[in-house]
Amino acid sequence: MLFVCAPKKHNEDNGQLIWIKADTSGKPIRPEIIKKIQVN
Repeated sequence: MLFVCAPKKHNEDNGQLIWIKADTSGKPIRPEIIKKIQVN
């Protein structure tokens, strides 16, 4: 199994880095993002 270090959120360039599973070509496999409504 291959892992790559990538931002936690795909749309943040300077976000927190985490280890994510990658396919054989080294491209990160990200889990599906569950959309939710946040109410303050």
